[in-house]
Amino acid sequence: MTYHSSVQEVRLLFLATEEHNHGIRDLSPSDLVVVDNEVVVRNFSSFQLFKITEVHMLVLVDCSGSVAASFPQEIGTVQRLIATATWIADSSIAVRSFSGNGSLSVCAGDCRGQPLSGLISASHVAGPTPMFDALLLAVTGLPRHLSGTQPVLVLFSDGDDTISIHSSADVIRASLEQDVQIDTVDLNLNGQSRGSQTLRQLAEATGGRYFPRKQDASAIEDALLENLRSAYTLTYKPPNAVAGVHSVQIFPSHNLRLHFRCRRNYYQEKTN
Repeated sequence: MTYHSSVQEVRLLFLATEEHNHGIRDLSPSDLVVVDNEVVVRNFSSFQLFKITEVHMLVLVDCSGSVAASFPQEIGTVQRLIATATWIADSSIAVRSFSGNGSLSVCAGDCRGQPLSGLISASHVAGPTPMFDALLLAVTGLPRHLSGTQPVLVLFSDGDDTISIHSSADVIRASLEQDVQIDTVDLNLNGQSRGSQTLRQLAEATGGRYFPRKQDASAIEDALLENLRSAYTLTYKPPNAVAGVHSVQIFPSHNLRLHFRCRRNYYQEKTN
């Protein structure tokens, strides 16, 4: 579950919000510290608001048998989410479904005008859940955070994988390497199941957000928009040359109402 790099410098993409989850756009380097393997880092080589010029949004929809009861609500929320995503402008919105032994493209390019209920029939909601395999395919297919390109991956699922070849660790590892944050929408009623815990882990480990089932499309859209408005990048030289996994976290330096989300670690390779 690590980001691999030769680590001349560590690059972190992170999100900054205040206590009510509103994005912060006037953050300065003195507002935060990075803790790298329990060493506090205050000096950054670069620090800037991430200027987004292009958004590639992929919505991954669970169509396995375990979500049959909640499928009408699920597809309705997905439809409203992409239909109102005017903030994406000319960038792409794609939808993929997964069930059985793999995942399928529902629509690509710009799905805002597509009636998803006609493309994904409730009669086809059946079979086991290859969630991790579908996520891995989605993560590796999205563009990386380069030149203002922002990938947005939103997963609608109950989190209960039953057939994947790959694991949660594989997905998190690929997400960190590709700099893709996974936002998860829980289809479980109470949010206390093993699947719900998996969805939380995926979001937290990659710097994304977890949404319980009670969240409607407008609340999810607002949160995703805040993500785009409050994304920053910083770089710093690692505080030591110890090879292996480095844990990394960001904390406020003085205003404790600030909250930061970023990937949890990176891998420092052994230097010759």
